[in-house]
Amino acid sequence: MIRSMVSAGEIPLQNEDIEICQRVFDQICVEKGIKDEDRCEELAASIIDFYQHGVKNEASLKRLFS
Repeated sequence: MIRSMVSAGEIPLQNEDIEICQRVFDQICVEKGIKDEDRCEELAASIIDFYQHGVKNEASLKRLFS
């Protein structure tokens, strides 16, 4: 999910950045039971947005959505 959202974004991310975002996305989806495609896309876009605006620490990023 994260990779497909990144390709649509304006600021390119490196593989390491995508991996961090993907791990956070996967953890939040499991914790909150998110399976709906629209909610998944919204979550992925939000994670990428926060990451691109400076929340680079994985634990901090996860806390924003927990």
